[in-house]
Amino acid sequence: MTHLNESPLSGALASDQARSEYVTPPVESQAQPRATSASRPLLPVFDHVSPVAYPEGDSGEPEGAQYAPLFEVLTETGPSDFHFSCYSCPDIPHRLRGAVLAERAIEMVLLVFDIDPPGHVTTPEWVAGERTKIEKLRAAHPGVFAYETRGGWRLIAGWLPEPLTIAREEDAAAWSAWYLTNINLLKREFGIAADPSCKNWDRLFRVPRALRDGVVQDLPTYGDPANVGTWTLEPDPSDYVEPAKAKEHHVREERPGDPPLEARIVRARACARTLEPAVQGADAETTLLKACNAIFYGYALPREAAEKILEEHYTPRCDVQLLGVEHFLMRMRNKLDQLEGGSPKPWGYKLDEERAKLRWRNNVRRAGGASPLSDSTDPDDAEGDPDGEPTMTLTHCYGPSADDVRHLSGQPETYSGSRDIRLQMSSPANNPLSAIRPAKPKSAVWAPSFQVFSPC
Repeated sequence: MTHLNESPLSGALASDQARSEYVTPPVESQAQPRATSASRPLLPVFDHVSPVAYPEGDSGEPEGAQYAPLFEVLTETGPSDFHFSCYSCPDIPHRLRGAVLAERAIEMVLLVFDIDPPGHVTTPEWVAGERTKIEKLRAAHPGVFAYETRGGWRLIAGWLPEPLTIAREEDAAAWSAWYLTNINLLKREFGIAADPSCKNWDRLFRVPRALRDGVVQDLPTYGDPANVGTWTLEPDPSDYVEPAKAKEHHVREERPGDPPLEARIVRARACARTLEPAVQGADAETTLLKACNAIFYGYALPREAAEKILEEHYTPRCDVQLLGVEHFLMRMRNKLDQLEGGSPKPWGYKLDEERAKLRWRNNVRRAGGASPLSDSTDPDDAEGDPDGEPTMTLTHCYGPSADDVRHLSGQPETYSGSRDIRLQMSSPANNPLSAIRPAKPKSAVWAPSFQVFSPC
């Protein structure tokens, strides 16, 4: 079993230097009995954030893990951007993801929270205010260890009284619910607003003294890293969060009728240039997950191809100044990890949507004689559409008299996308219909001829 201080990637610190790097504010409450560090589980440490986790998929060898005591995780310095996680599974020395649960159960042993400022904008006043709250928490629970980060705080709340076993998806949902319950406890009792996006069992956290952007982080820490206690605070009934119901997940599968990989990559690049940009501090997590889902799952791409497209054609369009490009890319890889375990949408769903649009376009062409749709129907030219679904324009296609019907609406039955279509008429009879635009669902009938649309 490899410890961090046995690896050439880490540099051991002298004990007196290690002691000087943390601050222990006076705590009036009597300290709880604590287990010795030797009896505590070891934690996985990763010397970089690789996109590949165990079990390996089609992306190569999964990232290796060194297992180390928590004290070393909190005090050692190494020439890399070290991260750690809160599970312990030393017999699989790799970074783990959800698919590992098909092979074996995972034990959660530690509780860690991130605390971010509003809008991810750190100010001295906010840092000082959170320090006061954390000192109040430590007075009630002396075993807490905290450290400042470049974007906020990280709270090592404590060891779990007993390991929490995650053997299936329902257990993972129970862990997330318990995590959110403790977030509510922190908010109610101490005014600490922890980040709920850290609720997943395989979440990674940066160590205090990581090498980040070429600089060793050396921000203040609070508490004793050698004596992190057991988390024993009991939530109030009002804090409890019910586990989320399991969602339907689609998995990757063979699709013999799809275009070749090169063509899918071209289409995915075009889509990436039209997706809604993520903005750090403005629900970037949700926007980023949608983008990853569209490129990876939507175009049925290998993991490495999807990551390359997102990095080269999507990331430059996003606002990543707040926490930096490397942080954004790490979050992007985490989203891809999440999707490797399944997606709420079918594998290749963007290809299916584009195929349905093409069938619909051809139907309209046939219905309107020689009157084609404009070139903007090509998904590769979908400029300005935040969802990668181009605005379609119908030209030189004649319909019913505007005197009889002013607004027509319809959704072709072959169209499987998320958008309905509305045709608006304001011109005299036999003049071209105006643009087809996204609209709320209305009533319509689809038939072989153009006079297929029923009045609204």
